[in-house]
Amino acid sequence: MADHGWNPTEAGYMGYAYPLPPQNVNLINPLIKGAFDLRWDDPRLMSHNSTFDVIGVNIYRSTASDRGPYDIVNALPIGGNYYRDQTEEFLVEDEVVDWASSYLTKGEAKDHFEYKIRTSHKISKRGFNDVYGNSPDDVILKVDGRVVPVHSVFGVSGEVMMINTPYLDPITQKHIGPFLPDENTQVTITYYAKGHIITTALDQKTFYRIASVAVDPSDPQKTIETPLELCEPINNMDVEKVDWIWREAIRRNAYILDQGGERALLFVRKTAGLKCYCGWDVESVEYSKQPSQRCLTCYGTGIVGGYEGPYEIMIAPDETERRISQTPNGRRKEHSYEVWIGPTPVVSQRDFIVKQTNERYSIGPVRRPTNRGVFLQQHFNIGYLDEQDIRYSFPIDLSALSYPQTRTQDTPQGVEGYYATPLRPSGYEYPPVVGIGENLVSPMITEDNKQSIENAKRGRTPAWAHTNKNN
Repeated sequence: MADHGWNPTEAGYMGYAYPLPPQNVNLINPLIKGAFDLRWDDPRLMSHNSTFDVIGVNIYRSTASDRGPYDIVNALPIGGNYYRDQTEEFLVEDEVVDWASSYLTKGEAKDHFEYKIRTSHKISKRGFNDVYGNSPDDVILKVDGRVVPVHSVFGVSGEVMMINTPYLDPITQKHIGPFLPDENTQVTITYYAKGHIITTALDQKTFYRIASVAVDPSDPQKTIETPLELCEPINNMDVEKVDWIWREAIRRNAYILDQGGERALLFVRKTAGLKCYCGWDVESVEYSKQPSQRCLTCYGTGIVGGYEGPYEIMIAPDETERRISQTPNGRRKEHSYEVWIGPTPVVSQRDFIVKQTNERYSIGPVRRPTNRGVFLQQHFNIGYLDEQDIRYSFPIDLSALSYPQTRTQDTPQGVEGYYATPLRPSGYEYPPVVGIGENLVSPMITEDNKQSIENAKRGRTPAWAHTNKNN
């Protein structure tokens, strides 16, 4: 997983190896559930892009963090300057129920003539953003052209149970039916289904990046586009753009964290993806709404994979006591305190962080101080997790980080004010330590690159190097 910061001074940006991203990108909520409007300036009008044949833009969306992972939204480059990303709802009309492949049961069981069919798509409730249809009123079933009622509907798996006993006709007040199919019967079903779903409930975050797409000058049959690192992330929580005054305030707060903060890894709880059934049947998970807390596939989240990450962050230092308490389940360590970070990456309740000691802490309610709707910081409580918690079983792949051999926060250059100031300024390196090699648990920079590795004093900020230069 790539860690996409926002780095407009990346090599190639000023050298015009790629077209520049569109400017003035805005995300506007149209006050419609499950919809976002994206607007941007035409990238073809930019003087820097005059050397490229720009054919449109690609839109990328992430439901985890502004740093990714991102999935492309559009199938082909968009030539306009407006796009509405919304939940897609479409009508499946008179889908043919094939006797050979569409039936789960055909009444073969002795003394139990059960007829159950499966639709090609999941059945959704019309007009609802993320609700499956579990009512007989959500489908229209026809047997040889006659509309017949159904016994039950389970929209998650698209299962429809037919009525196999006589039922009362409300018009004639007589018992009719049942109308059961055979291999010579024509059965059709009509229902609503959804393509992709844009969910905004429960404080779920959505991030977008827009990249310009141009014809490859070296091969007209191919295209090139702006790297995501050069595209500004936008989200559904910012009302306005941060101005230069508050951008400077964010930069100074980031400097405080650089000097005294503690490095940690953030894991963001998944809110979208492939559903995990934890070894249970589909109906049990759908109606109980509670995944297994011991599942090593979803780690108690209900989504395969469980968490996105790691993302490197810097948190305020620990200033509270650690206490051992006696509970009905035995002794446990209690340690919770409030920390704060900058505006990125965006965290939510039930995410968790991992310290360099492998202690894992759950994130509680998040408070985001704002200015005109643009949040500037994030404050939240973290609570220590016992080692029996399923989140200690979550694998940590440090190879996904930008520099796994040093395990440092590699903040993009040139974005001071919105992202944290760089911890690896130009001219500083992370040399190996004798006997340890390059696998540093606590990476630090040297005070003077002219000194040998064995003799150089080590700190992690330029200020530390300056204050200890003469010692």
